[in-house]
Amino acid sequence: MTTPTTVQVKFQLRGDTAANWASVNPVLLNNELGLETDTKKLKVGNGSTAWNSLAYFPSIVTGGTVLGNLEIGTTGTLTFEGSTADGFETTLGVINPTADRTINLPNQSGTVVVSGNATIVDADIAANAEIAVSKLAYGAARQLLQTDAAGTGVEWTSNVDVPGTLDVTSTATFDSIAQHPLGTAGAPTITFSGDTNTGLYSPGADQVAISTNGTERARIDSSGRLLVGTSSAYFAAASAVTAPLTQTHGTNANLAQLLVGSWATGNNVGGSITLARSNSGTIGNFGSALGTLGVLGNIRFNGSDGTKFVEGAKISAVVDGGWDTDDAPTRLEFSTTADGASSPTERLRITSAGVLQVADAGNITVGTTTGTKIGTATTQKLGFYNATPVVQPSAVADATTAVDVITQLNALLAKLRTLGIIAT
Repeated sequence: MTTPTTVQVKFQLRGDTAANWASVNPVLLNNELGLETDTKKLKVGNGSTAWNSLAYFPSIVTGGTVLGNLEIGTTGTLTFEGSTADGFETTLGVINPTADRTINLPNQSGTVVVSGNATIVDADIAANAEIAVSKLAYGAARQLLQTDAAGTGVEWTSNVDVPGTLDVTSTATFDSIAQHPLGTAGAPTITFSGDTNTGLYSPGADQVAISTNGTERARIDSSGRLLVGTSSAYFAAASAVTAPLTQTHGTNANLAQLLVGSWATGNNVGGSITLARSNSGTIGNFGSALGTLGVLGNIRFNGSDGTKFVEGAKISAVVDGGWDTDDAPTRLEFSTTADGASSPTERLRITSAGVLQVADAGNITVGTTTGTKIGTATTQKLGFYNATPVVQPSAVADATTAVDVITQLNALLAKLRTLGIIAT
């Protein structure tokens, strides 16, 4: 048997750049290999087809299977050719990964799973792309998605802080109380468009105030009092009168006024100040009739004694008889405070019967020099205590003789008895 001879041979593939292959476009021999030296791609000739019409190896193999791992270099890509040669390709590339990564191609449900960290930047998302809300991680009930405090991320939250303007174009419904900062007179919390120093604020616990042009104009204090022109309630500890729920104060007579104006035509349409009283301790409940007890209302006049307000005079409407349904007898009492006293005393009364009464030890003075007559008509009636008022008696004529003196004197005595000045 002939002994084999070992011959050392080197094979060199025919190679050139892709551009040169395309330019020359040669026909390779059957099974001749051609290498693109710049792309590292191979073509296998068939002895008749020019280079540009040949397919790259191994795409000439149909139905082939890669057994084992297919590794691509650190700068390589995997390209899937589209329907047109060298057009509509899909390229899969990896740029210098910093750690091992695994991409699992879609499973039977069409899901692509990426292990490790996967980052999607803004440029990777199409302008018209949408993500269904159901795809987001769940938060708690009735939470909103907002940026975090640093502004670098997002978070679910139940406490939404709107640093700018909240513009509600339709009706807004709040499930609970909306809270605001306390604010000040110059910078109220609730303001109006373009007018930041006019609105509502809270000057303290359990209080609400209104300011205009940066100045407090009215306040509802913690006791429910409405204070206009002041921030403090008076008639409190410094007076015997309980502090009224409504107070209006001013620094001059023009400001310290209360106007009730009626702008209407017809009868009985003038402005009114109504003082009313119920016989019940519940607002809205009238209770029983007042009966024979009670002050319906007072108009009080107060002045400062240097440390507090004291009452100088008072007009009172008082029950004057038994009140019942549609039966309301009432009198008016006028009271003044004497020199050296600190509270008013009744001086004059108009009874429910229309009788004008002057308090005991009181005097009626009409005029201080020439005096004034009582009554202005000849039919004016006049009477004193225990006498029935009668028409003013005529004058007694002058006496001219001694006999006339006796006659005229008897006539004068008769008229004095009629008036009740002397006894019968």
